[in-house]
Amino acid sequence: MKQSALEMQKTEEFDARQRGGESAEYKEYSFTVGICATGHPPSLQSLLETVLASEMPGFVLRKVVLVASETSEDTMRAARRMAGRDPRLRIIEHERRTGKADAINEIFRETEGDFLVYVNADALIRTSSIAILLKSMEENEAMGFISGRPVFA
Repeated sequence: MKQSALEMQKTEEFDARQRGGESAEYKEYSFTVGICATGHPPSLQSLLETVLASEMPGFVLRKVVLVASETSEDTMRAARRMAGRDPRLRIIEHERRTGKADAINEIFRETEGDFLVYVNADALIRTSSIAILLKSMEENEAMGFISGRPVFA
C-alpha cells in the first residue's frame, strides 16, 4: 500500500520514538470552520454533516461555528440535533439580522486553532475540499488567506 508523505512522516516519528531517538519534526494543525446562515439554506444540514465527517490527516477540526440570523425553525431544529450529537458544533442564534460582518466577527471570536475556514451556508463541498485548502496554507506560511474556486452547476 502506498503511503502519503504525511503518513510516512508519522510512521518515521513513531519509529524514532520507539528507538528512543529524535524524529523529523511533525506538527498537527487545528482549525475552526465558520458558517453564516440566514433564511432557509437548503444545503446547510448536508454541509454540516460533510464538515463534521471530514477526515484530514495532519489537521484536527476543533470547532464548527454556525452563526444563524433569522433562520427558519426547521433549519435550526436540525442544526440543534446535530450539535447535541457533536460537541464541536457551536450554534449562535440571532433573532434578527445584524449583518454578515457582525456574524463573521463572532466567528473570529469563537475560532480555536491554527486556521479558520469560512464556508457559505449554501455551499456544497466534497469531504476533501477543506483538506486541500488547509494543506495549501500549511505548505506556504507566507499565505494569509486562501479561497476555493466556486463552481456553479
